[in-house]
Amino acid sequence: MLVGRKLDGGLVIEISGQYGDPQCAPLFFPLQRELNDLFKKYCVDDYFVSLEKISIIFRISGEITDFEGDGPERFKFIRKGSEFTIDFVVPKFKWMGKSEIELRLLINDGLIKCFNIFIDRSISFNEMNDKDDLLRDVGLVLRDFVQLN
Repeated sequence: MLVGRKLDGGLVIEISGQYGDPQCAPLFFPLQRELNDLFKKYCVDDYFVSLEKISIIFRISGEITDFEGDGPERFKFIRKGSEFTIDFVVPKFKWMGKSEIELRLLINDGLIKCFNIFIDRSISFNEMNDKDDLLRDVGLVLRDFVQLN
């Protein structure tokens, strides 16, 4: 199911994940789900000219799989699907033994970097429609995300 889909077919922002350690999923999946709900709630405008989807893939390294990176990597613009994708790689030493608030702040910082890349690339592809609204709405998502319930 696509997360964030507007009734008129607007932008979808979706967070998915690939976890390289059995200990990752219980820590990151609830945060991933929460972010998807927040993006669906706040990010409902047409920020881009033709872009239909933004996909951010959490690649959380661990004992089984090391995704060999740190932070946003492998940006792609899939023109056929009108989609931006990016991997957000987290090495094991950055998540292992961290508290929930530390993980939220880690993800928050990574998402800021991801969206800065999306904005820069969308401008270079003449795809940006409303940068200010996008920054405002993503800011609302991240504000709610870093506050513990």
